[in-house]
Amino acid sequence: DPPSLRQAIAAYEQAVAHDSSFILAWAQLARVQAVLYSSGTPTPAGAEAARSAAERVRARAPNRPEGHRALAAYYRYVLRDHPRAYTEDSTALTLAPSNAEVLGAVGFDELNLGRWDPARGHLEQAVRLDPRSGLSAASLGLVLLFSRHSLEAEQAYDEARRPTTAFMRRMLGPGGMYESLIKASPDYGYLAEVTAEARERADDLEYVVSIAPYMSIGTPD
Repeated sequence: DPPSLRQAIAAYEQAVAHDSSFILAWAQLARVQAVLYSSGTPTPAGAEAARSAAERVRARAPNRPEGHRALAAYYRYVLRDHPRAYTEDSTALTLAPSNAEVLGAVGFDELNLGRWDPARGHLEQAVRLDPRSGLSAASLGLVLLFSRHSLEAEQAYDEARRPTTAFMRRMLGPGGMYESLIKASPDYGYLAEVTAEARERADDLEYVVSIAPYMSIGTPD
């Protein structure tokens, strides 16, 4: 929520003020600022703060993944440019190929782009490396759900039930990723009706999984 994000920003700002070479703190600062822009009231100053912090990380550590991850967050949450976010996260992955967080980020980018098969591969790797990652498990569940693997989706949800519920609420909610995807479908009217029911019952993951075949939007190119 915005108040918690602002507290985190203040803490990271204090950290970099104390040590201006603290790359991880700069990277986290940039990413949290980008998320705040998306979840709070967007302002030009907020967008610029996220961009400048991300550029600072990349300039100070060009051969580390943190700068590319920070820029990916800026493109994803501020500019809503998912292809560019994917490009930056993919570059980060070449620098840290066994990093579970980076693998999860690339998989999430591919989920946003409707690339189910590579998304599944990267997210499965991320979950194997970090079984406690609720975000990666939830993202994997969504990939499986959208690509008509309902039983496997249910298993993925069982591995991350509480974080998955919150994630599903955001994805199925107004303005969420699923809504933006179905708007391009010729079956939008029907899918919107089914999604509204799923949104009301987002806590009931078994129900959401059970209607997955009726929420399918196919596999985009």
